[in-house]
Amino acid sequence: MEISFSEFHKLDDYIHHYEPLNYDTKQFHANHERVKRSIEPHLYLKFKAFDRDFNIKLKQDKTIFSDTHRHKNEDGKTESYIDTSFIYHGHLTGKPYVPTSYAHMAVINGTARGFIRIPGDAIYHIDPAEIYLKNPEFHSVIYSEKHMDLDPYQFGPISACQIWAILYMSEFVLIFALYEASNIYARESNEQDSEKYHRTRRDNLGIKNTCNLYLRSDPMLWNHTDERTKEEIIAFFSSHVAAINEIYSRTVFETYDRNIQWSGVNFVVQRTSIMTNTGQKCNTAAQTAYCNSNIDVSNFLNLNSLDNHDDFCLAYVFTYRDFNQGTLGLAWVGAATRAAGGICEKYKKYPENDIEVGKSLNTGIVTIVNYGKKVPSRVSHLTFAHEVGHNFGSPHDTGVECAPYGTSDPQAAMGNYIMFSSATMGDKDNNDNFSKCSKDNITRVLDAVINKNNGKVNCFQSSTTAFCGNGLVEEGEECDCGYVSDCTDKCCYAKNSEGKECTRRPNKICSPTAGPCCSVECEFLPKSEVCRPSDSCTKESLFTGGSSSCPEPGRQPNKTFCNDKTQVCLEGECRGSVCLRIDWGECFLTSTEGDNGPSKEELCFIACMILVDCVLANTTKPQKVFLRSYLFLGSPCDNFRGYCDVFHRCRGVDAEGPLARLKNLIFDPKNLQTIKDWIEENWWAVLLMAIGLVVVMGVFIKVCAVHTPSSNPRKAAARKLTLPRRGQHSQPPPPGGNKQNRRNPQGNFSVSKYELHLDI
Repeated sequence: MEISFSEFHKLDDYIHHYEPLNYDTKQFHANHERVKRSIEPHLYLKFKAFDRDFNIKLKQDKTIFSDTHRHKNEDGKTESYIDTSFIYHGHLTGKPYVPTSYAHMAVINGTARGFIRIPGDAIYHIDPAEIYLKNPEFHSVIYSEKHMDLDPYQFGPISACQIWAILYMSEFVLIFALYEASNIYARESNEQDSEKYHRTRRDNLGIKNTCNLYLRSDPMLWNHTDERTKEEIIAFFSSHVAAINEIYSRTVFETYDRNIQWSGVNFVVQRTSIMTNTGQKCNTAAQTAYCNSNIDVSNFLNLNSLDNHDDFCLAYVFTYRDFNQGTLGLAWVGAATRAAGGICEKYKKYPENDIEVGKSLNTGIVTIVNYGKKVPSRVSHLTFAHEVGHNFGSPHDTGVECAPYGTSDPQAAMGNYIMFSSATMGDKDNNDNFSKCSKDNITRVLDAVINKNNGKVNCFQSSTTAFCGNGLVEEGEECDCGYVSDCTDKCCYAKNSEGKECTRRPNKICSPTAGPCCSVECEFLPKSEVCRPSDSCTKESLFTGGSSSCPEPGRQPNKTFCNDKTQVCLEGECRGSVCLRIDWGECFLTSTEGDNGPSKEELCFIACMILVDCVLANTTKPQKVFLRSYLFLGSPCDNFRGYCDVFHRCRGVDAEGPLARLKNLIFDPKNLQTIKDWIEENWWAVLLMAIGLVVVMGVFIKVCAVHTPSSNPRKAAARKLTLPRRGQHSQPPPPGGNKQNRRNPQGNFSVSKYELHLDI
């Protein structure tokens, strides 16, 4: 399918150069239907533009939407399945071959819309021509980031993102004032954990690397969607998630000293919702707040935050609202401390106008209109990546090292990074990357979330879709050794490597990432050698000599002793009670009041049920094999009222603990109300106590004042407090006493001055 193109034209204020596309949409749609019916595995799109041939090989993209993705219907209660078979991804083929190229496309009514990333060249975007032109003679346009100005409406020293920061802080003050942790606590926590950051920790997020998203569009966006179809909005969501996946998945987040590293961040859409005028009851008395076209950016974010988003890592609303002074997005910033906000933050109550309001602060918003003009997809992609960066804990980039553009820094020509406060040109090397400052902040937040530090919750989940670079060999992959920076496997092409990702290198038989039966020399290990040793419940497994996978081991007979004879094997796993060995059931010995019950040591012995009695397994002859069989450490005992400690004694569980009981005693509403009632009834007694306290303090100060040294020369010398030594009498000084060394009775002292600095 070849295209014809006319002279170059300026499309709008953002896009200064584009070329038209006019391929056969009927044939392309027919090919798409064949792929949809599983007749053909791949869809091909070929055209010529910008003096090069584009030969794109596509397949259905199953990495953007999770297998459990559901669409929330207009009633807000029911959910339905959404067909996403029109979403594709792939890469360039033919010559010149670009192995790490990436294409993401949506096919609607025979036309493709999406983007193509070509390393070493540029990112090309394809959009329907009717978005920008009236009655165009061609159906699509293609433009390059090289010919874009992502910030054509620059204004003054306060940029859109700086306004974002001001609006953000006005909301955050309320939350920070309520939240149980303060900056003092956070500072102490960081100091206590400082030693932890000296340990080198370089980790891929592994299986649980996925941040599940809830994406919504409001009625304003629906009204400005040309076709007004769900497919258009779903394709819009898909392109944004694909764009940020390209950025985040290839980034190795690390601290300044590189002692902590995390990589492999992935995003999938868990739920979607498309709001329309009908569903939100716009133009009626029952209309929702989303129908209001005059909401400012901070209140719009607050509107999204009012819903409970505990089921998701992040929840975003996309809109078509022209916010003041060019603001394109807003999001809550994550923190490694106990401060609220950011990824995985749970729904909590916060004070607002003397009442408590529930909010989810794992939220953000993005608009696709700026100064009355719809922004190109490249702009909204970077805006989405920028706001998600805030959720992950990154503030705006500052300083020469992290915001080099326009300075004398050697890296200035490479442009600013994603988290710069205002938009960038989009064609510089750094525009798609995170700075060292951002990586350091994001790494610390990821480390706190993943390790559940400072009260954080780890909401990252296992991906239900195949993903090259996660270290798991999944459907369609021959191997997976992670990213180029992590891969040490010479048998496999890594993610973002020069070859076809997650495939074996030429003339390599296997890869160790595919299983333990492959050597580092890319050959199968010899037959009949042990690949998995036996244990209590399984037999040893041997190499087959023709597969990378280790064969499933045989099982030991059921009821074989395991775990130091405290359990027995069931179906190859050590999970059965040792009482099953004699076909009895396991039970708990229970403590009783007085001295007649079992001792604390006996409560940690294994006990079995004989008819209706629960007895120790070593008290009858058939159970001699159980002699001194303890429950393993940490096991529940005394009918789940305690646990077995390291001394094999049943230690009772205090559900609350002494501090919690003290807190409840002091702050119990009933106790506080009782105290309040007593004060109201005996106000005179409270007044007398207050007067008495003042009198006592005054007398104390007056009495002690004569012993307090003063630098005022007119004041009398301070009286000394001395205690006479027992049995000591006054005697004349010994002869020659004037020659003895005497200690100066007036010791030197200094006063340290402490200054209190309050940063606002």
